[in-house]
Amino acid sequence: MSLTSSNSQQVSSLHPDRNLLNAKFESYKLKLHHSLSSFKRHAIPVRVAASNVPHSTQYRKLEARSRFNHLFAAPRFPGCALYIDENYMIAFVTMNEESPKLGFRTVHQLPKPAASSDQLEFPSLYCTERYIVASNGAGTVELLDYQDPSTGGATVLVSTTIPDVTGLVIVSARFIPKIRRVLFLAYQTREREIEDPYGKKKPRVEFLLSLFSVPIDAEAAGSDPASVETLCTVIGYAVPFYASIEPYGEGFVVACSHPYEEIPPPREQSEPQVVGRKASLPEIIPEKPIEYKWMQTPEDITIAVRLPHPTLKKDIHCKFRKDSLLVEVRPPTEMTVFDHILFADIIPEECTWTLEDNRVLTLYLQKTSTQGRWMQLWDVDEKSDGVDETMDPSEMANIMERMEKYTSESEEYGWGGPMQNVGTERSEDVDFEGESVTFVRFSTLGTVTHVCNGGGHKWLGMVLPRDAKADEKNMGAVLLWSDVDGLVYDIEPGLRVTHTSTFDRFGYIQASKKAQRFLGATPDREFAFAVESLRNVFIYRRTKKGQTVADQILVDMEDYEKDEQPVDEYNSHVVGVQAVGKGRFAVLKEKSLVFIGLAEES
Repeated sequence: MSLTSSNSQQVSSLHPDRNLLNAKFESYKLKLHHSLSSFKRHAIPVRVAASNVPHSTQYRKLEARSRFNHLFAAPRFPGCALYIDENYMIAFVTMNEESPKLGFRTVHQLPKPAASSDQLEFPSLYCTERYIVASNGAGTVELLDYQDPSTGGATVLVSTTIPDVTGLVIVSARFIPKIRRVLFLAYQTREREIEDPYGKKKPRVEFLLSLFSVPIDAEAAGSDPASVETLCTVIGYAVPFYASIEPYGEGFVVACSHPYEEIPPPREQSEPQVVGRKASLPEIIPEKPIEYKWMQTPEDITIAVRLPHPTLKKDIHCKFRKDSLLVEVRPPTEMTVFDHILFADIIPEECTWTLEDNRVLTLYLQKTSTQGRWMQLWDVDEKSDGVDETMDPSEMANIMERMEKYTSESEEYGWGGPMQNVGTERSEDVDFEGESVTFVRFSTLGTVTHVCNGGGHKWLGMVLPRDAKADEKNMGAVLLWSDVDGLVYDIEPGLRVTHTSTFDRFGYIQASKKAQRFLGATPDREFAFAVESLRNVFIYRRTKKGQTVADQILVDMEDYEKDEQPVDEYNSHVVGVQAVGKGRFAVLKEKSLVFIGLAEES
């Protein structure tokens, strides 16, 4: 991971460890269910709360709900997991290879929402080393003490209904012993009508991610034992892929296709906001000067622009006209890069652009006349910005190399994604598979301190959480797509992102599975998996150094269920997946839970 400094922020990019890549890998060898050490399927007492939320026509909300994992980790208890059923009851499930059956026990009843609402979200929870933070998806948050839910229920420490919040989804929590408080991250959504660069008004979904602090006892709470403080709120325009609070509560990290941004605090606010007070959430993005250089040859003009914010290809609107250039960044950033008349005419249909590392925008303009040299970039009547032709020839050579890579018809560079025909094609509003990823670290005040650009990596999934002891001082890991491989990156405080292991060709393989619901890797990094929405689970064993072939295990969950499961279960959807021990994980369907034990390599 390379590191540079930009003002008060540290900016870095992801780079794979070449020593962890296996260029000699050939293929996976298919194995069927006999490769499992155990397989169990059990009907759950009450179906999962996956159908409690009203339908939404907003893509970003549908995307968030489709990625929602209804099976929650219980890191303190190996072989266990939790889910919330449609009656808003938290259920604890125990799995082990010795017992022929799975054990179920109810832990706590969450308050049921009074009425259905368009803003209602799935109930959610997150387990720390000892405490559960739970939301009913309708504005009520509870802090629970769970000493051992396998033998008894949980004790309610705090129960708070947040006014004016009808949907709150918890994505991370951390117990901070020094201050005897639990910090947790949760998002809510709101819709606003915005106008795109084409003058068309349309709704936009915004994700408001807040860091909350809740005391565990009266000593930590002071005069108000039930208070829940909102420490800060940041804004994004898609559901976060990943969010985690640092072990000592000094900050938090968010990863998303659309980088999350700061929201300046409301004016004249001198104390932390307490739940119950309406927060003012202005959308203010500080203006930064546009830095660019340009150079020319007898045939063309090349402009290299450093954008002030991490930006996606789909958010860039570029219009090449015969005598002018318009470059805008569409919402959420909403910024005009260039809107100028050019010094001389160009050929619009032969102009193009590229974006590298979500920050460097390169424009290629084809001159109409090759007889003369441009004295400046913009028309003589335009207000001069003082930028002369100063680009170093070596920089030009590097840019031309990148241009060749991005415009080449060779499949060698297929990871870069399709390139837009900027003269005629309008960008789509949403991405599908293989979304780019940017990591942003915020302080507890909501200030951006670090940014880590994906640098060509794309999101695949999470590495499932490890046990509580292993997770006390780290922030988990993620699985990213680079070239054709799936790379595991561990995340540490201060946004230190390190490539630690590789699943050969996994990025290429998963792209062919169109019905996939969950992608990820097991906590020990020994297996990657692709869980389809109805019946199949594909499991890939990580190769050892020097291996050219590895195991691919296919598990057909419907095949196992035919003699045990009612007919109406056959088409029930997968709604969750979680690790439940070394080489073991569970798949949650709407009406059943499947336990999969993976045999050690022979």
